Amino acid sequence: GRTMQRDGSVIDAATLFDATADKDNRLRGSASALLAKRLLVNSISILFDLLGRAGHRGLTAAVLRYLSAAFYKAFRMLYTMVGQNPNTYFSVPELLYSAATDAEMSRAELQIRAILTDTAWLGVSDEKAPELPAISNDTLSRDYPQLVQSLFSVLHQVGDRMKQK
Repeated sequence: GRTMQRDGSVIDAATLFDATADKDNRLRGSASALLAKRLLVNSISILFDLLGRAGHRGLTAAVLRYLSAAFYKAFRMLYTMVGQNPNTYFSVPELLYSAATDAEMSRAELQIRAILTDTAWLGVSDEKAPELPAISNDTLSRDYPQLVQSLFSVLHQVGDRMKQK
């Protein structure tokens, strides 16, 4: 009763549909929504490729938890604002989901930081700290020539918004 699949099945990466590979996948709506989607999808592709190269399952899972919680919160805000939608998708009560999502993101961030600093006292992971690949302007441009412009754009835009007073 707590899974999105009625039969209780778990998602398998091999059979999961990949919208980025579908040539007929057209985003309905504005050009700005299409641009935003491409910027994030391209940037997340780089992030998860770097995580895959690091080979640390716990770190990948923690980053996924963090980003999934942010997505959950954004989607739920849109979903509930429509008004007539039933809350059958969500197990966390309306009154609590915002704070619960923030807590989930904080827990995931703590786990990421503990893994990256090899803070064993937290009991976060049995794996040793990952060896991350080199991350520089040159290596990103070399390894991700088609995607790096999106990543730099996202980083620049977020940085500019955070600096605003």
